[in-house]
Amino acid sequence: MLFFKRKGKSEEDIVQRAVKETIPDISNLVSSCEQQLRELDDILYGIALYFECISLLHADQPTVIETYRKQLRNIIQRGKELASEASELLTRINKDPRTREALKGIRLNLAEEIPESEPIIKRAKLLVQLYEKYFPGRPRSQEFTEDELFTLMEASADKFDEL
Repeated sequence: MLFFKRKGKSEEDIVQRAVKETIPDISNLVSSCEQQLRELDDILYGIALYFECISLLHADQPTVIETYRKQLRNIIQRGKELASEASELLTRINKDPRTREALKGIRLNLAEEIPESEPIIKRAKLLVQLYEKYFPGRPRSQEFTEDELFTLMEASADKFDEL
């Protein structure tokens, strides 16, 4: 405490100054985390689109659909867990900026969490790009018709082979 008095500043002044100086750093970390959350949300939506396409393509093969359902459900579940953990962390940081260190190590990368999901994630990203191209402004909650799903499948068919 003697240090603070000699400098003419209280401990609270020092803490407030330190917090103000870290605000830009926090903003960058928060922005990065928010961007990763948006990308993860896109991937999860793309995986759901992928399942819709698989279900239509293999409509007469329930065992194939069930196999994909299990595999994709596990990936989506882990992705939602990652998103939830990151959202909770962002909430904590907004309440107390001094906890910013916790954000530095955050990585919302499903391919790292589930390495075998990487090809599916690439397809999911492609489907989201095509979705945005063919259905701009469409709410993601709106269900697809078979024709719309076929449009996505046709647009992605050649590109899937390139992945």
